[in-house]
Amino acid sequence: MTTSELIRVGIADVNSYTQRQYKKTFAALSAEDRLTVMLELDGKKVNPPNCQRRLGFLLQLTVEGYLADPMYGGTRKRPRGR
Repeated sequence: MTTSELIRVGIADVNSYTQRQYKKTFAALSAEDRLTVMLELDGKKVNPPNCQRRLGFLLQLTVEGYLADPMYGGTRKRPRGR
């Protein structure tokens, strides 16, 4: 799977879970309910197929994106904003 396919399948799995539990997509949930769902996923209280692998991968991508910012020493040869 490509990165985008992996993320799209993960989003679909989480939306499927929230539709069953809350009758709403994840994005339509309140901030409190979104946090509850994320904590349930992180704590493995709910486990859509391959969810833990996807969450770990998403965390890795987030950290890499954050650290790639020139402000933190990433892509030093390119000015910020380009």
